[in-house]
Amino acid sequence: MLTGILFPAILITALAVGLFVWYRRRMDAMKPDTARAVSGVRLTAERCRTLPSPPWRVVYEIGSDRLDDIDHVVIGPAGVIAIQTVLADRPVPAPVDDTPARVARSAIARASLDEALAPVGATCDALVKVFWGTPRPDEPAGHEVTTKEWAVEGQRLDAWLAEHAQPTSNPTRIDQLWQTVTLGIGRPDPLG
Repeated sequence: MLTGILFPAILITALAVGLFVWYRRRMDAMKPDTARAVSGVRLTAERCRTLPSPPWRVVYEIGSDRLDDIDHVVIGPAGVIAIQTVLADRPVPAPVDDTPARVARSAIARASLDEALAPVGATCDALVKVFWGTPRPDEPAGHEVTTKEWAVEGQRLDAWLAEHAQPTSNPTRIDQLWQTVTLGIGRPDPLG
């Protein structure tokens, strides 16, 4: 009679322990092992999404295979702006470095965008490196590094763009440039 009670008790205990172990493993599997890395490109895209459209147009997350190292292109009252994202603190402002080598590096970084804009007779107005590091609200949103190149704090990119907006911008021209860049990287016509 003892075996008739002992066998089911052992079986129920083993099932309960097995079920508990299975449950713990499932719960542990749902925990994130490491924090997900935040993409700087995605942070910049989210900041660009706050820009009013029109007058601003953005070609988002281009990818290095399309326009070299340009992550986004912002087109609007500040002109055609090539954006590169950097996950680091913005460098301390220094005097503008217009040495030929520095100006050439900046021009080379903008070259693929200039080629895409060539059919409509336009060029990139600035290369902006957007830094997602520690904000420094006591300093301006950005500073010029060399001719046509700026270092801008990511948290205040929209403020920097508004600072550089020209009141005489032409909405039709902005749309034409946006369409040209979009088609130039192989995406569907945004205005079609």
